[in-house]
Amino acid sequence: MNILRRRKLWGLPALPVVLVLLLATTALAAFLVISISGTLTVTEAISVTPESFTATLYPNETHVETFTVSNAGSVDIDVTPAVTITPAGTDITTSFLGLSQDTLTVPGSGSATFDLELVVAADADPSVSYTISVDIAR
Repeated sequence: MNILRRRKLWGLPALPVVLVLLLATTALAAFLVISISGTLTVTEAISVTPESFTATLYPNETHVETFTVSNAGSVDIDVTPAVTITPAGTDITTSFLGLSQDTLTVPGSGSATFDLELVVAADADPSVSYTISVDIAR
């Protein structure tokens, strides 16, 4: 220890410099020993009801189906619905009601609705069964 008291490091007494370096190294090592881990799961915040529907129409009739989009998340989410009709053709036409520029803003921790209007042409073939698929994209 006498050697450290008489020597100088960087123009300073060696003993205080060595003690500061030891304390700094020990403190740094203590921070590096701490390790925390966790698990994060991301789930879909959007759900839609009803999940299915059935409609029976005659030629030249209209049906409106209302959908409720719920948001379990805390922030607003814009969704865009799209419809597909199988078999494709001109017997059934569709339009979305209650949308602003084809999107629906669903508030955080809330819900919003939109309507799908289905119109059967006057000359539609009554022997054909159609499948209507509504996809919601965010």
